[in-house]
Amino acid sequence: MMKKNIEWKIAATALLIVATLSFSIYFIFYNQYYGMVIEGLKNDAVVVHEYAEAAIRKESFLELNTKEDEEKDVYQETHALLDKIKRIANVAFLYTVKKTEDGRYIYVVDGLSPDDEDFSHIGDEVEEDFIPFLNRVYKDETVFGNNILNTEWGALYVAYFPFHDADGNIVGAINLEFDCNNLYYTLNRTMYATLLATFIVSIIAVVFSYVFIRNVIKSSKKIFERMEKEKVKLKEKAQKIYYDALTGIYNRRYLDENLDRLIKSLSRADGILSIMMIDIDRFKTYNDTYGHVEGDNCLNIIAKALSECITRKSDFVVRYGGEEFVVVLPNTDENGARLIAEKLLENIRNLEIPNVNCDVLPKITLSVGCVTGKADHTRSCKDYIRMADEALYASKQGGRNRYTQISCDNI
Repeated sequence: MMKKNIEWKIAATALLIVATLSFSIYFIFYNQYYGMVIEGLKNDAVVVHEYAEAAIRKESFLELNTKEDEEKDVYQETHALLDKIKRIANVAFLYTVKKTEDGRYIYVVDGLSPDDEDFSHIGDEVEEDFIPFLNRVYKDETVFGNNILNTEWGALYVAYFPFHDADGNIVGAINLEFDCNNLYYTLNRTMYATLLATFIVSIIAVVFSYVFIRNVIKSSKKIFERMEKEKVKLKEKAQKIYYDALTGIYNRRYLDENLDRLIKSLSRADGILSIMMIDIDRFKTYNDTYGHVEGDNCLNIIAKALSECITRKSDFVVRYGGEEFVVVLPNTDENGARLIAEKLLENIRNLEIPNVNCDVLPKITLSVGCVTGKADHTRSCKDYIRMADEALYASKQGGRNRYTQISCDNI
């Protein structure tokens, strides 16, 4: 009898050790796996937010206040954009919210179809459950969910982001809820399978447990690889809106959204700013002589040559429109700007692109207008572009194929 009791105690102790080891391995693995999933969802949410904030017109938060405003173009455009993002990024719910003057939170644009029973119109009040999160967002805080929520609409991962205007002021919030039904099912299936398999394998040997866990981790990596690929795709789409389709350099939208911010930053540091407005001389004559296909090729060559003249990371070239380009040179004084302007003019002349009917030279040349001075936060992007354009006009009046430099400090 005593021998049987000892055997029973040994068996119970062994079972307890195996069970403890199994549950320990299970919780360590599952918590790490779940944490990686949540981190991946956070990263995806950031990418979606960056794309949405760049693409959504800021006016939607100001102009859309009541259900009647759903007929406006800005609403239709924003709704179509949110619907597109939902389909691309596997987002179940995507909508914008703002705070009214009387402190209420209302829906602005809901990415759902108006026929959906969960659709919210402009002016509908946001549910009480969301108010604490929106209060944090209006303090310029990004709110991420810590878990995948199992709701009546399915498994969702929720994140809330502040939405800023061009001056960095919060004008609203954008809320997104990822559809995690497949992921949630995978997590649950992995949970039960891992628990059972780890328990069985632990009885056999710790070595087999390690092999099993390693195989599960390998299968998990495929999920994260797919998520990384989707994240890269979203980043690429977000970046495309700032590049000129023909030349591949920055476009006017990039200039409009970044120059004002740069001016304020330089102004705080008492920095100097130089801006050049560049025009290809008699480009219409070139198009009339050689055709628009050759005209597009010429624009590509010019854009590449201008970019090669800009070597500092902080400087950038923009295609402003047509045959006009803008070069932005932070912390560059008049002497530095003059050297770059001379280099631009010389490099383009040395390309020897023929323009036989041009009355300046029988080849492609540039006219450049440059404005330089201390960055002044009271002046806008448009002010600096206007002054650079006035300098460009002087170059054209002076015979083209030259640059004119003015100081904005005395204007």
